[in-house]
Amino acid sequence: MMTEERDAGVEALEVDLEQAKQDLACQALRVTEVTAELGMQTEEKESLSKTVEFLRAELEMVHTRGEEQGDQSEKLRETQQQQRPQKDKQCLDERKSSAAREAQLPRAKDSELDSEDVNEDLEREVARLSTSLEREIRKNALLSKMEKNLAAELRKEKSQILELTDQLQKQMDAQEQQLRRQQERRREQAARGSSGVMEAFLRELKVLRNSNLELHNKINAEKSASAALREQSDALWMRTQEMDISSNCRRLQAEKTKLEEELQNELQPPKAHRLEDLEASRATNRQLVGALQAEEERVGGLKAETASLSLRLEEETQKSACLSAQAQSLRTELQTEQTWRRRLSDRLQREKDAQQQEADALLQEVEDQRAANLHTLVRLRAEKEAGQRLRRETAELREELEVHMVACVTLSEATPSFWRRVLHFLGWRKKK
Repeated sequence: MMTEERDAGVEALEVDLEQAKQDLACQALRVTEVTAELGMQTEEKESLSKTVEFLRAELEMVHTRGEEQGDQSEKLRETQQQQRPQKDKQCLDERKSSAAREAQLPRAKDSELDSEDVNEDLEREVARLSTSLEREIRKNALLSKMEKNLAAELRKEKSQILELTDQLQKQMDAQEQQLRRQQERRREQAARGSSGVMEAFLRELKVLRNSNLELHNKINAEKSASAALREQSDALWMRTQEMDISSNCRRLQAEKTKLEEELQNELQPPKAHRLEDLEASRATNRQLVGALQAEEERVGGLKAETASLSLRLEEETQKSACLSAQAQSLRTELQTEQTWRRRLSDRLQREKDAQQQEADALLQEVEDQRAANLHTLVRLRAEKEAGQRLRRETAELREELEVHMVACVTLSEATPSFWRRVLHFLGWRKKK
């Protein structure tokens, strides 16, 4: 009985040791997975740092470009102000020297008509460029709105990923608690034997649990740092886009208003001045020649403004292309986040399946242990009943033997030596 119980205890300890080895292997696999996840989070942190640096450089470039455009507009305004006195001086010189050019009056009228046609063409070109500029502004606003929507969706995906990560952490904690309860139950079952092996196993398990706790703390720290870096990157990105878009819109609107005012100011006074000159000096050609030269200079200024508007339109087109590239990058990042989310979901499902299998195995082990205990109890009861029955039969046989021996003694007082030795061997002596 004691040998069988000792063998059963040794077998139970061997089973517990094998289960502990499997648990240690599972814990080592989890440590490997957590280390890989930590490496991925470190790479993601580095990529976010690079993105922040890129956004800062782009913000500085936007500020520099705005300052350069402001300097160019200031230089253009100063050039126009410097050219106006020269225009007035040339008009006076031409008025003085136009006495000999009275014969060129019809040709001058034709030139005036041509200049009016050129002015109309330039006005149409300016209107077309303004329309294109407004279209690009609307396109930029639409792209900015799409970018904001993509950023919001990206933040939503990130929050869902964080929720899945928290859920996975809770599952791991619950599994660890369940493992701890199982270990305590097994420790209680095997407390009567192999205490040294269990103590070594418990020490090893404690060391592994401490290392696992340190890894969890590192992962939580990395998650918090990554979340802070993501929030900083999103805030910087949104601030950059808002500043860029608002500054571009305000600057373009101001330049458009300024160009319209300058165009109206340059178109109306020269026309009125030229009509007065034509009506007042039909006999002289000096005023007409001066007005023609002023008109040619103004046409040159309009051409320069048209070229400037074309350059500005090209810049806006490039900005639109840049915004499209950024939107594509955000879409790619969103797809990456969705892929990562699917991976987390699959991993969570695998963890759930593994936990379910482990729970089923534990239930089966408990059922087997319960059946073995029941069988052992039945066998012990049967052996106990057999022992009691054997003791009763032995007592009855002893009583019958004593009665038989007493009868034999009473029948023959002179017992032979042979029967004395038999009685002595059987442990019976005559009572005196």
